Amino acid sequence: MWQLLLDQILKKMFAEGSLNAEMPDGSIRHCGDGSGNPVSVSLKDEKTAKALVLYPDLALGEAYMSGGLVIEDDDID
Repeated sequence: MWQLLLDQILKKMFAEGSLNAEMPDGSIRHCGDGSGNPVSVSLKDEKTAKALVLYPDLALGEAYMSGGLVIEDDDID
């Protein structure tokens, strides 16, 4: 359920560019118009998807730090 809500939110947020989001069940959602280099993220559990729907501002950073959200090929280190 939370994955579907998150999918709808992401599609509204990313009208431009390209985001590939791997959901906890392994399905991949493609958002945006496909322009530019795609950004790929993986959600590791349903708890992360729920938190991103309910508290996106807080949950995004927390999920990244805890490993619940993985940004592929990131170079933050």
